[in-house]
This record gives sequence, structure tokens and C-alpha cells, in this order.
Amino acid sequence: MRICINKIRAMLRSLDDGSISVSALDMAWIARVPALKGLRSGPEYPACIQWILENQLADGSWDDQNSYFVYERVCSTLACVIALKTWALGEENVEKGMMFIERHISKMEIEQDCDRTQFPFVIVFPAMLDEARMLGLDICYHDAPMMKLLKLKREDQLKRISLNMILKYPITILHCTQGLRHVVDWEPLMTLQSENGSLLNSPALTAYALIHTGNSSCYQYLQAILADFGKAAPMPKVYPLNLFERLAIIYELQCLGISRYFQLDIVNTLEHAYRAVSGLKGDEDGRIADTSSDLYKASELLSKSEGYFQGDAGYLQRLFQDEIDEFHQKPTSKKDETESMEVHMRVTSRWYATLLRLGTRRFIQDYEKNSWIGRGSRTKQQYVNNDAMLALAKIDFNLCQSIHQTELDQVMRWSRECQISQLKFPRHKVTVNYFSIAAMMFEPDKAPVRLVWTRCSALATVLDDFFDYAGSICELREFLKAFRRWEPSLGGCFSKECQILYVALHNTINDIAREGFIAQDRDVGIYLRTIWDRWLASCLTEAEWKEGGFDPSIEDYMKVATCSIALEPIVLSSMLFLGEKLTEDLLDTQEFSNLMNLVNIIGRLLNDIRSYKRELGQGKWCSVTIYVKEHPEVSHEEAVRQIQGMIEETMMELIRAVQQPSIVPKCCKNLQLSMARILHFFYRDIDGYSSAEAMKSFVEQILFNKIE
Repeated sequence: MRICINKIRAMLRSLDDGSISVSALDMAWIARVPALKGLRSGPEYPACIQWILENQLADGSWDDQNSYFVYERVCSTLACVIALKTWALGEENVEKGMMFIERHISKMEIEQDCDRTQFPFVIVFPAMLDEARMLGLDICYHDAPMMKLLKLKREDQLKRISLNMILKYPITILHCTQGLRHVVDWEPLMTLQSENGSLLNSPALTAYALIHTGNSSCYQYLQAILADFGKAAPMPKVYPLNLFERLAIIYELQCLGISRYFQLDIVNTLEHAYRAVSGLKGDEDGRIADTSSDLYKASELLSKSEGYFQGDAGYLQRLFQDEIDEFHQKPTSKKDETESMEVHMRVTSRWYATLLRLGTRRFIQDYEKNSWIGRGSRTKQQYVNNDAMLALAKIDFNLCQSIHQTELDQVMRWSRECQISQLKFPRHKVTVNYFSIAAMMFEPDKAPVRLVWTRCSALATVLDDFFDYAGSICELREFLKAFRRWEPSLGGCFSKECQILYVALHNTINDIAREGFIAQDRDVGIYLRTIWDRWLASCLTEAEWKEGGFDPSIEDYMKVATCSIALEPIVLSSMLFLGEKLTEDLLDTQEFSNLMNLVNIIGRLLNDIRSYKRELGQGKWCSVTIYVKEHPEVSHEEAVRQIQGMIEETMMELIRAVQQPSIVPKCCKNLQLSMARILHFFYRDIDGYSSAEAMKSFVEQILFNKIE
């Protein structure tokens, strides 16, 4: 581990302007720039033309012959052919290039059906074909099925493009500009120019802008990059990459679950990035990554918030929902595994319905030797996705897993010692309880949080079942009375099952209180008992409603049910072990209470929409059945949709509250957000918590199956 860490740290600290695969496509666009000074005619950069003449491959194409997609080679080849034809040079090269395009145009049809990453290609390639025809090139295959399909897709995409958004923000949709030449307004577009003179640090796009505007800053950028690479050397797709590459590496470190080893380097990079992209302009890279998954996620967050993109959030959501719908209809046989899995997860669930550790395992397993970036092309970066990062990720995952197994043994032993594992009536969910938190807070130093979370979750599950159907109403009332008197000897007055529960609860709270005294340097016993008292009282109230046939309003129900969901005993008890000193005054603040209430609402409503049919048969009220009762014209299915909307609104409110600076420590807010994510994961399709099989494969992936 130390060897890998040192290698990665050295790599992070040695990055200069970044390294990326070169591009014949960009060279071709630079080669098309006409002479800008003096009376001479011809190309401004004749060395670029010479490079094109000298670097055609034997099959007639340009660019990497090992490229993952045929359409990339066809696009680069057409660009080089157009560049040569523009200056009436390389007649033989042009002929060979056109033959390559004709041979491979049909092969793109399969990719076009299967691959979602070609948005710029769909816009730009047909425009390039029009230019080729205008130059007199014989495009004899313009009526081919592939070309008709491409034309239809281009028209569809153009209908969905907001030109106002393209001109307002430096997002990578700007790479389509070459395909929008008839509608581009260069004056507002050039306001997005970076300080280095480029547009999105793209040599091709900057060259295109220079051709149409003669902008001196564009010229200076190209002069600088040609000086760096040599006028006869191929151009990179994006340059410089010093910020973008660092951010890409940080993203991968995070996805691999090993970012905690590089906190200082990450903090320094993010501080630099923040300064660079402040105001969405003047940044070193001149770009904001807008992969479909990330931007769709951002549009979810921003749709109900202030700030950048607010007016465009609806457009973004519609755009990417259309892509999601299209993805459902397309086969995925041609996709590389990493992208296929990423898109699948984004399509089937929102980002906050996933668990960190599951994503980490998937990312590690799909990790490849070369990293490909960009929506319009697969672009290799030298330092992103490397052996040291992959090796460290595997070692770390397996190390954490071994620690988790040891901790799970501890809580299983606790379950046996307090005898709750012997009870016949309840759901025994110790392993699933532990999995839920280990999949979000996996780091070795978070062991106290995991152990408290699991014990509280297991107790709450068993007690919830007892109050729901195993205990008589008299026994439940006596249980609460005994709890409030806090005398362990009172457990002897109950039935054997009730006695086991009472003693287990009493002893566990005392154990956690002793541990909490060390963690908080104060007595937290009263605080813990208050939390559990409030929850037990809500469980008793629901039991009395069922016993007496009480018909609650939605207000009555939510007042009790948001507490009876049992999240407070789990979250608030675990929060004492995050390493932050939490004073009584802080825990009593309205802001702290509001955060917990949002999580309670999310949990209660998620549980209700997945369990309302079962609870109908048990004679219990829930938000779905009460909603239908109060709105008799509405079906249960419509009620579920309405409540799902409430859940989304509440989740957005929680996310905003977590992101806003406040007196509540960030780690506490993150734990509450983690609970909300766990709830979404367990209830995204069915009641995954009650199902015996729903979580089995996930539990095995995180807790038991090593990564080889």
C-alpha cells in the first residue's frame, strides 16, 4: 500500500500541463486556417498541411488505427481530406481518404444505434459532409441508410438544443459549434473565451473560431500550442490539461475509494480549481465537464434552487430524460462495460439512491488500462487510470472488507449475548443493518459509528416488530413505563420475550452511553434515553390507534409516523461517534432538528409507498391509504405518484441544507444524508429491508466477496 501511495502522490505532484492523446482531427482544423497577415494566400500553418500529407495510414485513414470506434477514424479522415481539398493539395491522399470513408461508413450504423457518446459527432459530421460536397468531393453515399439515419438524429438533436444555453455557459456542447455554422452568433460566443485565448481549450474549436472571427487571442493560443508541440507535430484534443487532468484523477481516486490517502493534494487542487472556475469564466481549462450523468444529476439539484443554470434546469432535465428514454430502447452490446454500467445505474436510479461502496466495487472491477474522456470522442490521458491506483484500490477494498468482517463478528456476538437472536417473531437483520452503514462509511476509523449504528438498527427492528404485532397493548404500555423508570429489574415482570427485549435495550443504551462519554467527554446517557423514549412512545401511539380503530388525519399520522420510522435512535446515537464534539445546545437547535425531520419524512414516505399493500392487510394506516381516504377520487397508484413527488421535494431540501454552511458540523449533515441515501437504496424498487433476498447479493459484494 505504501509503495502505491507514494507512486500516486509523486504523480500528483509532478503533473505539469497534462498529457493527452494527439488528434489528427484538431490538426486538420488548424490546417484550414487561412493566411491572416500579409498578401500571401494559402494556409496560415503550412507545416500542419505537411503533417497531414506525411501521416496518412496505409488504409487511407488518419488518426489512431486502434481507435475504439470507427466513427472517430472516419470523422478524422474526412477532416483531413477537407483540409487538403481546401488548399488543392494531396490529390492522391484525398482519393485514398475518400475510399476509406466509403468502405467504413456502413460500419458506423451499428455504433450509431448502440453508443450514446456521439452527440457532437451527430451534429458535426453531417455538416462536414456538406462542406465536402461544396468543395466538389464525390460523396456518392449521401443517400445511404446510415446517412439518412444520421440526418434524422441530427434534426432531432437540434430541436432539443438550447442555443441560449450554449452561448451562456462554457460547457462541452460548444464542441458542436463546427456543426452549427449557419446559426452561430460569434459575438456572444466569444465572451466565453478563456484567458489563454481558447474556447474550451480545444485547438479545433479555437481554430474554427479563428477562421470565422480572426480573433487575435485565438491566434495567440494556437501560436503558443504550436510552439509547445512543434508545428509539424500532431495536436492534442484539449490543451493545457493541468486543471482538467488533476480533477479527473481526483474523481477517479474518489470513485476508487482511496481519496482519503491524498487529502492534502486534493485540497490544494480543489482550492486551485475553485479559483480557476469562479464565475464560470477565465478558468485554465475553459471548460465545465457535462457528461450526461453529471449534468443530469446537477439539473436535479438545481431545478429547485437558486444560482447558475436555474433557468435552464427544466431544459437540462428534458434533454437528459430524452437520452435516458433513448437508452432504454437501445441495445448495449457495443458499449464498453464501464460506461454501460454507469449509464444503467444513472438511468435506473437517482444518484442519491446508490451506496458509495457498491459504486466503488463496480468502478474497480470495470477499471481499464486507458481512460477515455469526452462525449464526442474517446480521448486517452496518460496519468488517469493507472496501475498504481488500481492496485491500491484493490488492496484497500479488501483490507476494509476484512475489517468489516471482524466488526460484523462483534455485533453478531452482541446479538447472541443479549439473546435477541433467539427471538422467533422478529426480523433478524444484523448483517443487513451493518451492511447499510458499511456501504456508506467504510473507512477503518469509522468503526465506532458502524458498531453503534448496527446495534441500534438491530434493536429498533426487533422492537418495531414487537410493537407492531408481537406484544399486547398492555404489555407495550408497561414496557414504556419500565423504560422511563430505567430500572433493569423491572424486566422480570414481563414475558420472556419482552424481558429479553427490555434487558437488551437497557444494557445496550448503557454500553453506548459509556462509549459516548469517552467520545464526547460528557454524559450522553440522558440524551440517548430521550431519543429512544420518543421513538417508543410513537410506536405505542400507533399500536393504540390500531387497537382502538382510530382514523388519523394526514397531519396526525405524520406527526407520529415520522418518529416511529426509528431513524432518530440510529442516526442521533451514531452521530456522537463521528469525532466531533456535539454540545447539548447544538443538539437542541432548530436547525439540527429540521435536518433530522427531513430525513424522517423521507424515510417514512419511502417506507409507506413500498409497504402500503401489506399494511392494508394488517389494518394499519399509512400515508398512501390516508391520502386516498382524504382524496377519494384518487387511486392508490396516483397517491403513490403524489407522495413520490413529496419525497423528491424533501430530498432536494435536505441536499440544499447539507450543502449550506451552518452551525451543524458537516460530518453530522453527511451522516443524515447517508441515511437518506440508504433509505432510497433499500426502497427504490420494493421494501428491500423486509425482503429476505433483496439485499443478499449486495451484502455479499461488500462484506464477503474479495476483489481479485
